[in-house]
Amino acid sequence: MRMKPRQFESRCTLNKVHLVLSEQQRLNPFWSQPATLSLLGKGPRFIPKAGSLSTTEVLGACARLNYRMVRAFERYVKRQEYECKDAIRREEGIQQWTPKQRSLSTEYCRTYVTRFFKCVEENGVWNGNQFLSPCFDRHIRTIERDIVAAATCAKKTLTARHRWPNITRAEQSVIQRLLEFDVGYDNADKNYGAVVSSKELFKEQCLMHLEDGKGTYCKTADKSREDILEEILSRLRLILIPFKKQGEGWKQVVESIIMI
Repeated sequence: MRMKPRQFESRCTLNKVHLVLSEQQRLNPFWSQPATLSLLGKGPRFIPKAGSLSTTEVLGACARLNYRMVRAFERYVKRQEYECKDAIRREEGIQQWTPKQRSLSTEYCRTYVTRFFKCVEENGVWNGNQFLSPCFDRHIRTIERDIVAAATCAKKTLTARHRWPNITRAEQSVIQRLLEFDVGYDNADKNYGAVVSSKELFKEQCLMHLEDGKGTYCKTADKSREDILEEILSRLRLILIPFKKQGEGWKQVVESIIMI
């Protein structure tokens, strides 16, 4: 297998590459070579050589899949409750807001699924709704077992000699040469292509933003991380508390952001 499925679906080549280099680095012909531009144009997320997924990675993916299926079951059972909440928000003129999804750990997903089927919570969705899918827990275990078996079989079948790199020899040499330069490589803001930047210039720009003379940022060297977070949380509470009195819809929105 030449590349992972995620890489195959999202691969892009010959993208625009922005070079933000010092004057001395710009004079180096290395940055204008076809192999260099070809490699950098693939983007920072490009995987030069796909590796086999370990059993731990497969089990982690299964845990997240099980979590999503359980959450889908909960949304189905509580669909009328969600519809009622949506109606209240529409009446209050509140636009739908979806917070940025945080990455869930494998342990969290496993614990969530286990507590769901054991009906740890008295008002748990599985408690009293097993008839909607009597074999739900059994099917989840079967799916996980089949996925692990298929991944193990593929790993044994596709030996190392059947795994080719996704780049040419010239591009492999470029990777080794890049390690000699004091540069960074990442996606541009708003995803406007890849950026190769001099670390020295990058640090200078960061300091210019921090010390803009407008008081945008303040130094917090004398405060601990806990003190800073507590101060931010206190300010957020002061902003959100008044909105809880604006109706049931606003109250639900506030409580979904932070428990007050």
